[in-house]
Amino acid sequence: MTNKTIKLWHFLQTLAQIILFTISCLIYDYDYAYLISIFLLCICEFTLLLPANKRLLKLQHFNYYFEVLAICYTLPHVLNETLYLIQDNNISNLNFYIILAILYSLVMFIPMAKLALNQITNLYGKLLLLPLIFLATVFSPRQITAGLKYTGVLKVILNSEITGALAFIIITYIAMKKANTFFLHFKLSNKMSVAPILVIILAFILKLLSDIMPALLIWPNIIDGFDYYISQINYSMLLTALRAGTAEEWLLRFCILSILISILKNARQQLLWVTLIDGLLFSIFHICNLGSQSLNTTLGQMLSTLSFGIFITAVYLYTNSILIPITFHFLHDLIALVLVNAPVMSPNHLQPWQSLVLEFIIALLIAGFLTSKQRKETIYHNLA
Repeated sequence: MTNKTIKLWHFLQTLAQIILFTISCLIYDYDYAYLISIFLLCICEFTLLLPANKRLLKLQHFNYYFEVLAICYTLPHVLNETLYLIQDNNISNLNFYIILAILYSLVMFIPMAKLALNQITNLYGKLLLLPLIFLATVFSPRQITAGLKYTGVLKVILNSEITGALAFIIITYIAMKKANTFFLHFKLSNKMSVAPILVIILAFILKLLSDIMPALLIWPNIIDGFDYYISQINYSMLLTALRAGTAEEWLLRFCILSILISILKNARQQLLWVTLIDGLLFSIFHICNLGSQSLNTTLGQMLSTLSFGIFITAVYLYTNSILIPITFHFLHDLIALVLVNAPVMSPNHLQPWQSLVLEFIIALLIAGFLTSKQRKETIYHNLA
């Protein structure tokens, strides 16, 4: 798609936002601050169509950051206002229009990715911006459909936010592909040896067993317990686990890891530092859950995700296939969703702190093993 086509798309999309929001304003009584903010943000989005100006270079660079966030905010809001108009005017088959809006949401951020996100070359700036884009795009289905009445399969799909994850994958792939930082592979490395593979497989099995065994041991018969938990799995859980596994691994193990590798390219023990920082960032992101659970539960989750992040980053670096962390993350989250929704388990169920600390130590040992000696050569071969 040519730059001229992208600019035309952005112009028409921004113009449509203003027209649709104006119509909505004529019908509904909005708060003036909300009205002014949306209109100003939409109008400012036209600035991405201006040619580069050397005298305004710093201002334009700042504007790229601003417009990424502005567009991530305005587009879902305007789509929501449009769907509200359709619902309140009793236009038949609202679900059809919701489906159209969600399908368009998969690609509506592409002009922003091309015209703004692609222009941000500062690695630290991009590192700070990516989590915000993640939150805005992955959870955009919530904003697009807020307050609307829909049921059935559509509700399951939208509540899982799988479409938001796909939108995030599309725009970040576009942005990262243009940059020099790009570590994304799907095929397994052909330089792996037997011992590290056995260590990874054993660690996977032990981790999954440590997640599920406390719940199974509650039952007099473990087989009955296993059958019960399997019967609890539904499409909502599968899609939610898939969304978390795909979107979070794409953010941490592709986008952020690629940037960290570039930032720390001259550091001593580069691979170990990259692994530790990526795992730490993965842990920090889970502090957002503090709003829906206790401090003790959140701290336990952060320590658990720190161990998980360190381990899975080292595994990805060595195996060279992002499908490995996505699959393991999916299974891990699916088990968590099943156990949380099971009546015999408490939603705030936590592993003992001693167990969490032991997991962390084991994760460090495996990460150190996978990023040292001959394994290090395999990773550098993968990065080349």
